[in-house]
Amino acid sequence: MQTENPSAETDDSTTSVLARRGAATHPTWRFHSTGADDAPEGSVTYTNTGRWFAFNTSHNSISELDPVSQAEVRRIEVGCGPRELGLVPGDRYLLVSNSESDSLSIIDLERNLDVRQISAGRHPRGIAVTADGRVAFVCIRDDGMVAKIDLSCLADHRPDLVEVKTWYDLGSTAKPYSAAIEPAGRRVYVAGAHAKDLSVIDTMTGQINSIDIVPISVRDTLRTPTDPHSTESPTR
Repeated sequence: MQTENPSAETDDSTTSVLARRGAATHPTWRFHSTGADDAPEGSVTYTNTGRWFAFNTSHNSISELDPVSQAEVRRIEVGCGPRELGLVPGDRYLLVSNSESDSLSIIDLERNLDVRQISAGRHPRGIAVTADGRVAFVCIRDDGMVAKIDLSCLADHRPDLVEVKTWYDLGSTAKPYSAAIEPAGRRVYVAGAHAKDLSVIDTMTGQINSIDIVPISVRDTLRTPTDPHSTESPTR
């Protein structure tokens, strides 16, 4: 068994691929670098057809990476300071939050082109897209808001009609940073940059509640067991 989880590294301008080999209880790990430059950040987004994408914050672009050679295939220009990617189910469109130009880019993955940028408030960050691809929720950090974006027009390939439908106000101190949608699509969970709780948006009623965050020790919970047949040191 082998699984790979790519992740971009800003400090050394590389993208690492974490490969897991062996039984689940005795994994070993190895790393590769792709050489994508200009400060790639965050996790790599990959489509069902096997295309990999990472964003380059300081170069105002996203890179497509070859999953076999792990080299850069192409670069697509977007807005200023891309910070997060959101893949729309169907693999035709990719959303990019541009933190410095306060916009959301819509990338057409057949044309490999930024076909539309819409205003999205001050410093957009995390993106969560519903399973049916009809709605995206975008964290607007400096406004303390979450924008609900109507993507239904993308089914007819009309990115020109994408627009913000609703604004959820989490408060000026919330600093929303990342979001996740539960499988049923009823609730959106939003984490703030400095918050001690999660905001929970009910997408049916618009009601916003909060859940306290219980601290856990990352060191204790994310230790990697050592493969008894490996000469490599365990990763912590």
